[in-house]
Amino acid sequence: MTAVLAQLQGWQRQVALPAAVLRALADEASPDATAAAALLPTFDAALAAHRRFQQQSLVPEMIEAMAGSDAVCIRELAEALAGQLQALQRQWRAVRGALAAGRPVAAADWRVLADGCDALHAREQRELLPMAARLLDDAALGRIAQAVAAKP
Repeated sequence: MTAVLAQLQGWQRQVALPAAVLRALADEASPDATAAAALLPTFDAALAAHRRFQQQSLVPEMIEAMAGSDAVCIRELAEALAGQLQALQRQWRAVRGALAAGRPVAAADWRVLADGCDALHAREQRELLPMAARLLDDAALGRIAQAVAAKP
């Protein structure tokens, strides 16, 4: 199971939300507007990739692995994680709108976004990935690998 968990964590890192970059922007007294604006496509892509990995690949494979059983716990966890991701998307839209309009973004807004990324990542590490490691077989991992490798 350790190898499976390591593989899942590797895929999660590939789609990790750039919390460290957000936190660095929050810590700067006056973040460089060009550097902050350069984050737009990166964070847009990271959110989309994270959603695809979690909601379109990993969770459906976990539910399928429980075929014939009640997958309520997986669905509840998936809904909670989807809610966290939607909250991040709302926060990002506000920051993105300010950046696109050339307005400065307050350090507190960068921190809220970074904290949201960290909280989502921590919950996935604590709950989702260990459960996935217990449920998924090699065929499911192969399908997830293909999905992670695929471009949008």
